[in-house]
Amino acid sequence: MDDRVPLAPPRSRRSASARSANGGESNIPEIRVLPFDRTFSTDDGEKILLAALRQGFYLRHGCKNGGCGTCKAKLVEGEVDLPPGLMALSRDEEADGWVLLCSSTPCGNCTIDVSIMELNENEFLDESAST
Repeated sequence: MDDRVPLAPPRSRRSASARSANGGESNIPEIRVLPFDRTFSTDDGEKILLAALRQGFYLRHGCKNGGCGTCKAKLVEGEVDLPPGLMALSRDEEADGWVLLCSSTPCGNCTIDVSIMELNENEFLDESAST
């Protein structure tokens, strides 16, 4: 049974396969990051945070396992697989479209808003901060 729900508001959810904007299968989801309007790709099954760090984009993070909430961001568009029972994300936050980037695997192209991290563009683009 498919447990997909229409995005209104955007939500995290489980999905069996990634789909591109044109409906075809895609193994290379693109992640658009607001407020910087920058885009990076993820490998199939790769978490959003790890893909960003691997490509030299800095996003605030701590534990990398869903326990601290430092990598919390708003899912503006798209879908992610998010495991249940994350300590740092309440059901209400998830229902409002919040995700933990360390635990979120995109199901296709996504737009995330990281304004809550209070990064400026120089920090976001500083690959030395991602180590």
